[in-house]
Order: sequence, then C-alpha cells, then structure tokens
Amino acid sequence: MSLSSLPAWPGVGYGGLLVAITGGMSSLGVPERNTLEMLKDEVNAAGGIKGPDGLMHPLEVIIYDTESEETKAVIAAKKLTGQDRVSVIIGPTTSGNSMAVLDTIQKAEIPMIAMATSDDIVNPVEDRKWAFKVTWLNSANAEKMAQYLQARGHSRLGCLVANNAYGLSGLTEFEKLAPDYGIEIVASEKYEKGDTDMTAQLTKIKASGAEALLLWGTIPELAIASRNAYELGLEIPKLAQGGASHPKYVEGAGKEAIEGTISSGGKFSVAEQLPD
Repeated sequence: MSLSSLPAWPGVGYGGLLVAITGGMSSLGVPERNTLEMLKDEVNAAGGIKGPDGLMHPLEVIIYDTESEETKAVIAAKKLTGQDRVSVIIGPTTSGNSMAVLDTIQKAEIPMIAMATSDDIVNPVEDRKWAFKVTWLNSANAEKMAQYLQARGHSRLGCLVANNAYGLSGLTEFEKLAPDYGIEIVASEKYEKGDTDMTAQLTKIKASGAEALLLWGTIPELAIASRNAYELGLEIPKLAQGGASHPKYVEGAGKEAIEGTISSGGKFSVAEQLPD
C-alpha cells in the first residue's frame, strides 16, 4: 500500500516496512508483515492516531516485499526514501538485506530499524549513524553458546555456517570469543543458499574430532544440515542460533534429527500470555 496519496501533515512523515513476504525467508517475513497489520488494525479500532491538527486519523502502512533478495531490498528502500517520503523504515528481515540497504538509508539520512541480528548492521557506530536493530546481537548469541560449551567441557568445535552476511557474522563473532573460553575451532565449513545436501562438509567435521557442532544459518538449509548430521551418525551436541526455534526447522529436519539441539535467541514472551 502506498501512502503517497495521503495528505501530508507539516513536520510529520510516514513509515515503511521492508519484509521478505516471498522467497527463502518468507517464514520470517510473513509473520512480521502480519504482526504489523494486526497492530495497525488494533490502533485503528481504538480510533487511530492524533495528528498535529488535533484530529484522529487512521493509521496506514507502506509494505514492500523484498522477496528475500538484496537487490529487491535496495530497490524497495529507494522507493521508500524517494517517492514515498518516509521518515523511518522498519526492516529488512535478514542481515544480508539490511546490509544491502545501508548505503541507501545513510545517504537519505533516514533511520532504519532492522529486524536482523548481524553486528555489522550497526557497527562501527560512526559509520552506521542511521542504522538501528531490535534483535539480539550475533556476538551475544555466540557468547552464550561459548559459555554453554565451556560449562560442559566441550573444547573442540566444528562449525557449519551459511556463506552469507548472517552466517559469516556468526562465525566471526565465535572466532573472536573462542580463545577466551578455551574453545578450538577444529573445522570450519560453509554452505550456499539453496544447497540441498551438506554431507560433504559434515563428513569433514566428523573426521576433525569435533566434540560439538555449531550450525549458523537460516531455514531451510539449517534443517537440511541438521538432518544430514543425523544421517551421518554425528552424535555430538548441536548448537544453533534462533532459527532452530522456528517450526519449519522441526518440520524440515525431522524430530529424530533435531532432538537435543540447543538453540540460543531472544526470550520467549508467550508464557506470560497463557492461562495458569
């Protein structure tokens, strides 16, 4: 939906949403889009928002689908900062898309509030003045995992990560922290978007004598990697970032393959919403 036809209030701008409604990351982008639309409906059901004219106005939203592609994300970001004249951008969904639009939002001097985890979205701060994020940092995720491994005496780690901004950021943060926790990365393997079999990489990790396996990526490849590890008989603890909390991880890998996976991520808030 475009807001360009709405009356412009002096001193007030509109906001836009960049999400992966289609493509490989739609499992995240669709609920993000649905949540915003739900909140919009709640606000409007309560009368809307008060404008500078003192009157209540319905809340409208601009939503662009990045299609999970960096090029599409940049095109959409340029529309939001140009023809739609937004004051703020929420999104994109992924680290790669968020990194891709940084130049656009920096030049436009319009704040972006990303929903992805890479530290590089907001660091170095002096070069990311207009970039913000609401999710946990990859460095925080990596530190919790390192603490877990140290507490259980696992010092030899094998890593299998996505060869993109998200996966490489996670690996980089773990490499920084590992020495402080007495952890040696004995194997470091990568996979590409769209890969349907990671057996070759996992075979190398198995031969390395790794005592634990770090999986850092997104669905569906994350689920495939976990299933391949199970099929190889790689019976060592598996650590995965927040993507392993998604239902599609369970569906894609199978119950037997994901049993015992340790996932790090944000605190779930659903418990407080359930009946006693």
